[in-house]
Amino acid sequence: KARGLYTYYGHEGIIPKKGDITLRLFVCIDPGSDNRLKLEKYITLQRKHGALGSFTRAGNLHLTLAFIGETDRAQAAAAALDALDFAPFTLFSGEIGTFSGGGKDVVWLGVKKCPELEKLAADTAQALRRSGFAIEKRPFVPHLTLGRGVRNWNASLPPPEFSALANEVVLMESTRVNGVIKYIPLHILMARD
Repeated sequence: KARGLYTYYGHEGIIPKKGDITLRLFVCIDPGSDNRLKLEKYITLQRKHGALGSFTRAGNLHLTLAFIGETDRAQAAAAALDALDFAPFTLFSGEIGTFSGGGKDVVWLGVKKCPELEKLAADTAQALRRSGFAIEKRPFVPHLTLGRGVRNWNASLPPPEFSALANEVVLMESTRVNGVIKYIPLHILMARD
C-alpha cells in the first residue's frame, strides 16, 4: 500500500488544519529534475528564437492531475490522496499543444497516451470529490505548461524527448514569494512497491 509523507515547509512541518489558513492547491506528478532541465533549455532556445510570454520556471514544471483551488482543507486533501493505490509507471513526452483564449495562448508539452496516467487522474479526482472538493469535470489533457501569454512560438523547433518515472503523487501549494509564483510540496504519496 502506498503511504504518505508529510513535508509541509513554512508551517512547522505540518499541513495546516481546517480553518487555520487558506491555500491554493493542486495535485501533480513531478517530471524529475533532469526533465525539468531539458525543458528549461528548450524554453531558453524558444526565447532566443523570438518567443515572448510568461514562461514556467524550471522548478515549477509539473503535470497536473487535479486542480483543487483555494481551500482551508489541506489535511482533508492529503487524506484523500492517501486513499489512492497505484503502481509506478513511465511517462513519455509527446507533442507541443496550445490552449487559446482571450488572445493569450498557453503553450504546453503533452505526454503520450498512458492508460495508467488516465486512471490515476480519474482516481485522484474521484478521491477528492468523495472528500467534498469541487473538482472540474472536464476532459483530462495531460501536459506540462511551458508558458502563458505566448507569442512567436517557433513550431519548427522540436521539443525534447524524455521519459519520467511516475512513482509519486504530490499535493502542492501555489503561492507567491516576492512576487514570483512558487510551488511548495505539502504531501507526497508514494506508489506501492
